[in-house]
Amino acid sequence: MLYQSLSAVLSLLIKLILFYLPAYVANGSPVVFSKIYGPGHPIDMGIVFSDGKRLLGDGKTFEGFITGTVAGSVIGLFLAQMGLHSISSSITLSLGAMIGDSLGSFVKRRLGFKRGEWAPLLDELPFIIVALGLHHVFVYALPLDYWIVALLITPVLHKSTNELAKRIGLRS
Repeated sequence: MLYQSLSAVLSLLIKLILFYLPAYVANGSPVVFSKIYGPGHPIDMGIVFSDGKRLLGDGKTFEGFITGTVAGSVIGLFLAQMGLHSISSSITLSLGAMIGDSLGSFVKRRLGFKRGEWAPLLDELPFIIVALGLHHVFVYALPLDYWIVALLITPVLHKSTNELAKRIGLRS
């Protein structure tokens, strides 16, 4: 009985991680892109908000936004070919992740966090919340367990992948 329960939980977890994968890939791809190609062109074009701080900062670039959206969507296309995803879900999750990440940066700047400075939950959650939210609105409504699992595992996965990126030289 316990084995069946654990198996069901693990099966659900794998299913949900595969569902979130386009958003996760989209969120992580700009780091790899900037490491290979160098800094890009800031989305905010140096514009300063009414509080005297940059809208987003140098870390949010057109190249990163596009790379993230495309990379997440491509992963989603592969998953769709295997019957594990839909194309509309993949594109929506990828684009939503990039919008959410930018929104998180906007809030971080308003709160006085510097580029690269860790902001608990603001670094980990906006990208997945906006990705799931856009999917919920434009593709189909998501069950509550999709939201709960995302909110529980994303901070752990985000922190782990960032630590790995630091160890292999992708992040400082």
